[in-house]
Amino acid sequence: MTSQDALPPGSETQGGEPDTARFAARSDGLSFHVARPIDDVDAGYTPTRPGVCLIVAEKDFTACGAMPVEAMSSDFGSAQLVSDGFDASKLTSTGWKQVHKNVFVKGLHDSQ
Repeated sequence: MTSQDALPPGSETQGGEPDTARFAARSDGLSFHVARPIDDVDAGYTPTRPGVCLIVAEKDFTACGAMPVEAMSSDFGSAQLVSDGFDASKLTSTGWKQVHKNVFVKGLHDSQ
């Protein structure tokens, strides 16, 4: 883990394991991290839960699941995490912007 991988202090990961977070991209004032899902039955998370989490750190927003994972909120717009080898034209042809080989964003805004 590098210093860039670290989530901002006080960030909520809502299902993502913060110690596994890795920085993926930054766009429009928002940073996107990828992490493993939490294995915590008491919190409603199933052990060995499949998938991955996409974290929008500044908005304390996390989306977890099988690929592709989409994080969408009126608070910031949309971000999508896709697997290696994904055909980027499927998203870029509909207005998504590629900010990392596996991260696409659309309609980003920072509504504090």
